[in-house]
Amino acid sequence: MKKYRIIVPIVVVLLMIGFYMLGSSNSQNGSGNQDHSSTSESNTYESSPSSFQSHNSKEISGQMDQSSTTSQMPNTSKVAGKEQQMVYQADLHMQVTKLPEAQKELDEVAKQHKASMVSSSDSQNLDERVIRITYNVPQTQFQTFIDHSKKISENTPEIQIQGEDVSEELVDLTARIKAKRAMETRLIVMMNKATTTNDLLAIEQTLGNVQTELEQLTGRQQYLQHRVAFSTVTIEISSSTYQPLQTKYSFINQLSQGFLQSCKNLWTGLQLFVIWLAKALPFLILIVVVAIPAILYFKKRQKK
Repeated sequence: MKKYRIIVPIVVVLLMIGFYMLGSSNSQNGSGNQDHSSTSESNTYESSPSSFQSHNSKEISGQMDQSSTTSQMPNTSKVAGKEQQMVYQADLHMQVTKLPEAQKELDEVAKQHKASMVSSSDSQNLDERVIRITYNVPQTQFQTFIDHSKKISENTPEIQIQGEDVSEELVDLTARIKAKRAMETRLIVMMNKATTTNDLLAIEQTLGNVQTELEQLTGRQQYLQHRVAFSTVTIEISSSTYQPLQTKYSFINQLSQGFLQSCKNLWTGLQLFVIWLAKALPFLILIVVVAIPAILYFKKRQKK
């Protein structure tokens, strides 16, 4: 029993030491796992920013490449401007004092810019005279022609410019003309191969309709191309015909002008009277020839 009393405490102490060692090893393993997890978390944290930065850098580089590509791309408006077919029309209204001189200057400007006159009109209302001229101007000279014409005006001219884009219509006309010509070629081939009179007449009728449409489309295309090549500019020049007296001796000027006008009227009246007298002289002579013998005859009878 004494032996068991000694052995039992020893066994208990050994068991306690064993449990203690087992617990310490587990705690070390747990701390190691915690360190490993923290390390992995830190690695994950460190790796995620780097990947985020690399992803952002890729996006930024992509955006930079895109922006550089965009900056290197030509301006679409300029490209469209080269491809656009525009029809321009301008109206100018100018005020001048000396109308003939202004018209001569405008003719010189038109010659310099190879502008051809389409129509011209001259009208006068009350105390204002207006000349209206329409020109066909090459589109390359359109703006310079307007700029040089503006200088003729003595005040700020009124300018109105309108533009019409006919690019789409011209493209459509080109496609339709191409299709009609292809159809015309096919119909000519079919007409050459026709064996019956009915087929030949039907093909000729269809071919005539196609050729008529082709002429209409071609005419419209040429008209638009001419309007694109030559812009229309209408210039209206007006001048006041009323000249007010602006000198300080206006009363004397009016008096002298009135006297001169009266003298002119008197001289005109005398000339008209002389002309009338010349026309009436034969009748006056006839009256005198008849009247004198009659008067003498009556006087003799009164004396008797």
